[in-house]
Amino acid sequence: MTTPLRYSDRDIAQVRDLNPIAHVAQDLGYKLELRGEGEFVIPCLDSLDPETRVAFSMSLVPARGMFYCAHCSAGGDVITLVEKDRKLSFAAAVEYLAQRAGITLKAIS
Repeated sequence: MTTPLRYSDRDIAQVRDLNPIAHVAQDLGYKLELRGEGEFVIPCLDSLDPETRVAFSMSLVPARGMFYCAHCSAGGDVITLVEKDRKLSFAAAVEYLAQRAGITLKAIS
């Protein structure tokens, strides 16, 4: 059994800093709609309720680097957004964002 890769807090912080959540959301295909001062609404990760056919949305606050959906209770930072959207592990989401930003990660044991 392989041990999951771990990265330093410094590398993870750099990944967050160099991947603004609004830019990543757009790259993932989300359409951002401005809703007040610095807050956007984007389609929820589980965007369409199969019973009601109603689309839900989630808030994206770039200044805080966070998102939250009241419908599905998903929320977090840019790494969590990539984890949920791409269905990746934390380490794989960090690697995806590192590659996107041109960062070379060093795994730690």
